[in-house]
Parts: sequence; structure tokens; C-alpha cells
Amino acid sequence: MTLLRIVLKAIIVYILLINTLLGTHPLPINYWLISLIVSMAIFRVVEIENALPAPGK
Repeated sequence: MTLLRIVLKAIIVYILLINTLLGTHPLPINYWLISLIVSMAIFRVVEIENALPAPGK
């Protein structure tokens, strides 16, 4: 389901006709990279938190 949403969002942003109708603009590659780096960092933090023992156990 998540992959479908990503594909649909990419279509809305990158297909020229839909882009014009909805008034959207393609994202530059540096914004994609920033988003990827931040999401990977958050994922790592959550995984580390999950690996720690729960308090009181």
C-alpha cells in the first residue's frame, strides 16, 4: 500500500499534464537526498531504541 502511494505521488508530481493541472513542481534531487538521509537517521534511532532493553525488565 505504501509503495502504491509513493508511485501515485510521483506520478502527480512528475507527469507534465497532471503537473500543470494541479500546479505542482518536480522536486530537485537534493531534496530527495535530504529526505532520504533524514528518514534513514530516524529509522536507525528507532531501531536502536527497539534493541535496548525495556526499563524494569
